[in-house]
Amino acid sequence: MTSRRSTRATSASTVTIKCSKHPDGPPGDLGKEKTGGPSLYNDILTVTSHTPESKPGTHTKDHPQARRRNPPDPASPSTAANTQIPDAHRYGVDLLVRADTAGCSQAFLAHVRGLRKLGMDTFFSVGVPVTEAIRDAITVATAWIPALDADGDLRDGAEIVEITHLVATEVLTGFPTGTRLIVRRERPHPGAQLDLFDTVEGMRHQVIATDTPVGVGSIQYLEVRHRAHARVEDRIRCGKDTGFGRFPSRQFAINAAWLELALTGCDLLAWTQMLCCDGELAVAEPKRLRYQLLHVAARITHGARRTYLRLAAGWPWTADLARAFHRLAALPQPAT
Repeated sequence: MTSRRSTRATSASTVTIKCSKHPDGPPGDLGKEKTGGPSLYNDILTVTSHTPESKPGTHTKDHPQARRRNPPDPASPSTAANTQIPDAHRYGVDLLVRADTAGCSQAFLAHVRGLRKLGMDTFFSVGVPVTEAIRDAITVATAWIPALDADGDLRDGAEIVEITHLVATEVLTGFPTGTRLIVRRERPHPGAQLDLFDTVEGMRHQVIATDTPVGVGSIQYLEVRHRAHARVEDRIRCGKDTGFGRFPSRQFAINAAWLELALTGCDLLAWTQMLCCDGELAVAEPKRLRYQLLHVAARITHGARRTYLRLAAGWPWTADLARAFHRLAALPQPAT
């Protein structure tokens, strides 16, 4: 699996150089999906925000006995992901690591901060569990301001406030210096899961921790930036359609290899869309891409020392497929 990951990293670097449109370093997102079996497993995935690629995934056993024998390394997913980011996007630009509350680990955040010693400008933005001390700070907070949506417009019924100065000192003990806490509250949508505190207050509360310094964007911007982490759910959904929705074996090692192969399939689909497709197909779900392009009936013929791929003229997406082949043929050959 190490060699396969190395191959994926080399290919990802080549694809990124060919089609990168983002001069800034891409944020990285961590997502965790729990899968069933004879015992429960956690699949920890890392993805880049600006591309549909999947960075390395980790298949881990999720029961107390396994955690005692092999304590999980909170830094391993992001470390493996960093190796797949080309140097031009790894150094000299800001790298944001986003995660949900599973990433709110002092060891993990210390690792993200420690990457600065290696010359990487890393920052974090992670979800925070709402503890009693944080609830007390929320209760006394008064400087609420309107929250924004992804388009920069006011988000109806949502407000945010920074509570870094309101929480008890021990709440941030052990966190990297400069960690800030930002709270968003909004009217709950139908079906939202609320705890007792949210029920009493009549609002749903979510807290994030970030080490982005004061003055580098308003708290409204920082909160919107963190909510974009939700796109990792899109990657998980697509991944389930590409192989890791169901694992084939009761053997842990076989399932770990299966996950690596499924992530390779995710990357192949992502690179096909990034390099060869446009319009709706460039953002299509895997099922649609397979139906319209990849599983099309065709015939290979030979003539005049050339090979031809004969496509059905009546297929509605024949022109899209032909255009994809032309784009693929026009790509420059990689240097290595």
